[in-house]
Amino acid sequence: MSFFRENDWRDDLSEQLDALRSEITSLRRDASRKSSRALSSTRHTSEDVFHAIRDYFSPPQSFYQRGWRRASDNPGTTAAAALVGVALVGLAATFFLNNSSKIEERDYPGTPTPPPPES
Repeated sequence: MSFFRENDWRDDLSEQLDALRSEITSLRRDASRKSSRALSSTRHTSEDVFHAIRDYFSPPQSFYQRGWRRASDNPGTTAAAALVGVALVGLAATFFLNNSSKIEERDYPGTPTPPPPES
């Protein structure tokens, strides 16, 4: 008699395990569907946000066309503006390079002052 009870117990346990396996499979399938839907929804939302931000911060197309037209109408002014820009960058570079190479002489309290240079 104990053999039949043990066998019944094993059958019940195997049936429960099969039921759990099928439930886990269906839960995985549902989770996969929900995550793919959430991913596609998030992707669409992020695309909408990106396009809204891009449209907000990008100037209208006529802005570029207008600037190109002005530059092509006045090539001398464009060249002069470029020359002034290059000159300003050169002056700024010279200023910063000269200031960084100077050694500052400071008079700290308690340090002797050097004698004046002889001429």
